[in-house]
Amino acid sequence: MSSKLSRLAIATVISQMCYSGTIAACGLAADIMLSTTVMPFILCNVRLQGIDSVMVPTIKRPQIWQRLANLLADSFYQLTTTEIPLEKVIDYADKLINNQITGRTLVKIR
Repeated sequence: MSSKLSRLAIATVISQMCYSGTIAACGLAADIMLSTTVMPFILCNVRLQGIDSVMVPTIKRPQIWQRLANLLADSFYQLTTTEIPLEKVIDYADKLINNQITGRTLVKIR
């Protein structure tokens, strides 16, 4: 997804949220711009919550992973993970750079 498209997608989601809704956003390294106004935040009590996985203290990480394990069904990981052989890494790397991959890619070494 291009930077401009992702900005518009987040702005659209913000404008369509129900009253007191919360939007979680992560992975905005490509662009920090947001194309919207403050009106949804004020009129609908919408919150934009950033997700920071880099600066989370090490002591909190096991609790977070355990919570995810409890909240997400095993099928979630099967639906969001693609397993590829080592030979396809170059092709997938190109797709990753061009924002053509979603989810996790597991490289099977053997």
